[in-house]
Amino acid sequence: MNLMIDKLKIITIVILGGGVGFISLWCYWVFYIEQLIRPSSEITGDPLYIISALFGMSLSVFGLMAVQPFIHIKLWVKARRVALLKDLMSPKDIIRIIVITAIIGGGFSFVSNIILLHKVIPDNGYELCPKKVGYKKNLLRDYVLDVSHCEKF
Repeated sequence: MNLMIDKLKIITIVILGGGVGFISLWCYWVFYIEQLIRPSSEITGDPLYIISALFGMSLSVFGLMAVQPFIHIKLWVKARRVALLKDLMSPKDIIRIIVITAIIGGGFSFVSNIILLHKVIPDNGYELCPKKVGYKKNLLRDYVLDVSHCEKF
């Protein structure tokens, strides 16, 4: 009976991890990929650059959870048992995968933000929402085609 409860816990962790991962990948898509492919009337950029890298790193690591169920299933089939990931892989390999994912995700979001700020925004005529309209944001800035689209707080 105890083994069955452990298996249910592991499967629950895998399903919840997959859900969190897919939400993170969707956020990564919206903030870093979709804005480059098809810019809308309002786009979000990071003039400090470092915030986009940190945000991209965290989203890519959480996005790794979307792939986690498939990794678990492959390892479970190979080992012919249901177990935690730490029992099926060495901790060094797990840390290596997480670090490589964070570096690639952070680097891509950093480059995406640079392309957005120096290519997409000037070429398409986007304007930074001015503070006199009552718009205030701490880390990320919105760029719009028409200043009347800026949010008022």
